[in-house]
Amino acid sequence: MSKGKKIAITLLLLAICLPQGALPGTRQNTIDSLRQLIPQRTGTEKTELLNLLSRQFWQIAPDSSLKYASQALDHAQQINNPTSISDACNRVGNAYYFLGDTTQALEYYHRSLKIRKELNDADRLFQIYNNLGVYYINNGQPDRALENYRKAYQVSLDANLAENIASSLSALASYYEQTNDYEKAIEYYLKSVEKSKSDQDTVQMADTYIDLGRIHRNISSYDKALRYYLQAIRFLKQGSDKATLANAYNETGIIHMTMDDYDKSLEYYQQALKLFEQLGQTDMVAMVYNNIGIIHDDQGNNEQALEYYQKSLESDKKANDINGMASS
Repeated sequence: MSKGKKIAITLLLLAICLPQGALPGTRQNTIDSLRQLIPQRTGTEKTELLNLLSRQFWQIAPDSSLKYASQALDHAQQINNPTSISDACNRVGNAYYFLGDTTQALEYYHRSLKIRKELNDADRLFQIYNNLGVYYINNGQPDRALENYRKAYQVSLDANLAENIASSLSALASYYEQTNDYEKAIEYYLKSVEKSKSDQDTVQMADTYIDLGRIHRNISSYDKALRYYLQAIRFLKQGSDKATLANAYNETGIIHMTMDDYDKSLEYYQQALKLFEQLGQTDMVAMVYNNIGIIHDDQGNNEQALEYYQKSLESDKKANDINGMASS
């Protein structure tokens, strides 16, 4: 691979742990569907829908995320449901987190934590402790992050929440990865895999194999990285998470490209491209076009390289991705 060239690598970051439940389809379809449903619902169900709508805007429009999370909190307080109030406080905290207002984010996280302790709700305590772990690790307080990750793990153990135990082990592994203790990180990722295997949780297993692939790629252990990505793909193909499968295809393509196996790399890029196009993820389509262009560039196929860089640029324009346009 030519020096100085940028490879657009999918970043599979540790997500803030919150209940899932977004509707199928593209993000815009999900947003439209939630907006239509909210006026038809009352009670806790309305609060949950507002929280889900808030989640859709996390990284694309944090102001909108805060608006809907605040509406969820207002409604939860009106119906005086402590569980709903704790969930909404958690969402408001997330919105402030993505807005960069860390003081307000921490305040609402602690409001949520206080209620969840009073309710002794192990599953929700697990979530908020993990959120606090993410908050502290990204705000330069690794000791406090580790403290909260360990609390999340302990509350899951005490309540025998199998899925959360595996997830907590992965969160601890991510902490060690971010603090550059790769040996410890790999140890905890492998513990998470073993726990997922015993629980037959193929979703968590696939996620952790992706984590293992990423960390081995980052330490230039490409053979092991490839092995773990392929294991992730095997499980993802059995499920419905096409976005993560597409990411895994792209990552596998990058590994093959790094190992100069261009034919295999193109094979996986094409599979990633097909899925991203089906999902309507224009920014990710642009990324894969860019990666394919790099392969042709490295092989001296200038006309084909230019063709794919141009396709990448057009897709970046559609996605209004300024950084992507600059790269293309």
